[in-house]
Amino acid sequence: MYGDEVEVISEPPEIAVNKPITLEKLKDSLSKTKDTPYILANLQSDLDNDVIIPVSRINSLRREAIEKLLDKKQNKKEEVKIEFDLEKHIDRIKRS
Repeated sequence: MYGDEVEVISEPPEIAVNKPITLEKLKDSLSKTKDTPYILANLQSDLDNDVIIPVSRINSLRREAIEKLLDKKQNKKEEVKIEFDLEKHIDRIKRS
């Protein structure tokens, strides 16, 4: 696993009348992550060869996924162990 995961769901693809969607076109559309901290590292698809997904729908799914990832990252909290010896700190202040 590489990190946070989110799921976005869309309507099923449509039957292509002219040009079906290609893996390259899908990857190109999903790779446009602009100034976000995310990149598309790997894309696997089991789409049939005769379907099309409108680019606007792909773009919308990409934006929704990035928004969910950013929300998840902003709400993430890490446990940090901090040790503080109050007596040593007070002794140092007294000696100053």
